[in-house]
Amino acid sequence: MKDKDYKNEKRNKERKLVEMYEESNKDSGRDSEKAKMYIEILGICLSGISVFLNLDHKKIADCLYFNSKGNLFENSIVKMTDLLALSESTMNRYRSKYCMVADTVFSLLDKSSLID
Repeated sequence: MKDKDYKNEKRNKERKLVEMYEESNKDSGRDSEKAKMYIEILGICLSGISVFLNLDHKKIADCLYFNSKGNLFENSIVKMTDLLALSESTMNRYRSKYCMVADTVFSLLDKSSLID
């Protein structure tokens, strides 16, 4: 999956999220620990957003990107809409927002001294 570049920037960002999850599942290493922390902090942020929007966005993002049973790249988008009981347009909107949130969170973490 790392070899493929998509024309759609959102799709490339989503691929990086899935790759980060795969890296976090490796047994050891600095990159693995950093990926785990980034994903955990992103999950906390999505949980915070969920409180205000009355919908579990962390659960949706976990299903889309951070799932060992299958993710957005292993399953089709249509299958994911069925699993999540969302319309394609709603899921597309959420996916765009998740990419923006991930960009913001990861940028802040890169600039901070929380994770070295």
